[in-house]
Amino acid sequence: MVVDCARMCEQARVASGDAAFAVAGRRYGEDADKLKELASALSSRLDNAFAFIGDVFGDGREMNAFVADLTARPALAQYLATFGNGAFHKHNAGVHVVGGKSALAARVEELDLDAAAEAQALEDAARNCGGCSGC
Repeated sequence: MVVDCARMCEQARVASGDAAFAVAGRRYGEDADKLKELASALSSRLDNAFAFIGDVFGDGREMNAFVADLTARPALAQYLATFGNGAFHKHNAGVHVVGGKSALAARVEELDLDAAAEAQALEDAARNCGGCSGC
């Protein structure tokens, strides 16, 4: 953008001051307008994705997985923090980004999966003991 602004100033035969600032301001305005259009298009796509997931799967596990995936992707998390999205904010109640990682992902990492597997093995062994007719 800086190179383009310098080129535009050169073409307009302005080197500094208010005239150069006006040239740079026009370029900035053009870029901002393009960014707003792209942000609006992405917001529409996100709205459609949320509507589709809601219609097909409801607001359960799949919706939570989608929201968690959005927050785990740095570029999308930055977009959502900058521009927001109503459908995202409606569905992200249980998934908050903490230090670049969703709270849901942090909770999963905290789980003691070895203890859970050991408990399941003990439960399975008790169920299949062979000592009663109920097994």
